[in-house]
Amino acid sequence: MKKAIFICLMMVFSVFSTPVGTQAQTERQSIDRLPFEGYFMGPDDYAIEGLLFKENQLIIYVNDDTSLEGHDRVHHLVEFHDFPHPDLMSYTESLRQVYMESGDLPYDLQAIYEEITAKITPEMSQNDVQDLINNRIPGIYYTEKNGYDYFTIASPIVSQTADAWQIQLFDEVIFILEEVEGTLQDQDGVVYQFSGIQPN
Repeated sequence: MKKAIFICLMMVFSVFSTPVGTQAQTERQSIDRLPFEGYFMGPDDYAIEGLLFKENQLIIYVNDDTSLEGHDRVHHLVEFHDFPHPDLMSYTESLRQVYMESGDLPYDLQAIYEEITAKITPEMSQNDVQDLINNRIPGIYYTEKNGYDYFTIASPIVSQTADAWQIQLFDEVIFILEEVEGTLQDQDGVVYQFSGIQPN
């Protein structure tokens, strides 16, 4: 039964994934290694309002207006966020290892949380602590705050092939981006302009 569930999960991930190149052609890195940072605004009439590259997190600002172009991309993020990732402790050791390697999941969460705990100081806010976690442990989170709706893609993997960067989480390709004359262009040809002002 567990094996059948795992196979189904891997089939779902492979259907959603659109890898660029092969492992031999790509260089895996993290968001903070990208040659750009800050906030990039999407087109005015597009459902993805902007992309914020913040340390080892990609924050995707969205508009839930279904009449906007690109709403299917937002819907896809909603489905991915709602997809129930399994409790790996109920898996056999070998199956758990395969799943963690495929999804790029950390193996020893206790050790990682101990590292994070050692960095926490009394003056840190709750957001500061959450940033420490998001910069280290992969995940996807949805937030509504100060009139903004956004998804946080925490600790994704970035694979570089030629001039394109593929950003993925748990084997799911979130974005494929290319720098074009100071802007970012995604896999659908949507152009994001750099902005020195970012949402709160």
